[in-house]
Amino acid sequence: MSAAVKDPASARAQVRSEANLAGRFLSPVWPIETFIAINPLGGLEDLPFGAALHRAGELLGARGTMPESWFRAEHINGRITDEDLLGVMHGQGVLGSGPQQLRLGDRTLSAAELLLLDLHAGEPLPSPARRLRTIAEHTGGEVAETVDSQTAKWCAAFLDAGQAGWRMPGREEGFYLAWRRLARRDHSLPAAARTVLRELPDNPEQALLVALEQLGVSSEDAREYMQAHLSRLPG
Repeated sequence: MSAAVKDPASARAQVRSEANLAGRFLSPVWPIETFIAINPLGGLEDLPFGAALHRAGELLGARGTMPESWFRAEHINGRITDEDLLGVMHGQGVLGSGPQQLRLGDRTLSAAELLLLDLHAGEPLPSPARRLRTIAEHTGGEVAETVDSQTAKWCAAFLDAGQAGWRMPGREEGFYLAWRRLARRDHSLPAAARTVLRELPDNPEQALLVALEQLGVSSEDAREYMQAHLSRLPG
């Protein structure tokens, strides 16, 4: 990876801003030992609930509600009634003001009855799936798994709160500089990878710019591409 790419201050400021915006969907939870779970909607609290569910599904593949099979089982058990469902339909304006009678073959159904039938037995929605993918995910799962394991290893070392037997040196300089100094000496990596790491720029924003350019990611797509990486390891 070459550091010869032109990198004006405005480009560095822009990629820093895009990186900050890319991570906003992640819920900031710290210190980690005081939490047992992370709310997948925690970073989307500025959105209406339905919109947050949709966005979490796109970004994380996370389901924010129970599956439809669970709700249908609760309906069969009587915990959820048709009156409950109709009340929600009316309250949310789902039925609208259009025609309320529909003819299907020899049957006439109200719009409410048709929607109830769909809720009872219609085709369930597919499970949420991450929409954004990294290039490594598209071209080879082994590369993506290696990136994940390296990311997890170095983040764990940097964020250690005293549990590990080895304390990562240089943490006071920030993650990028501490990682850059140590990773290029990591013999669990191939020699070619360590050579690339030695050529990384001193500045993290510049390193991002170089990496995005070499991957062929435009400045317009940079935020979404960084979200693709972040959503692989949201913890």
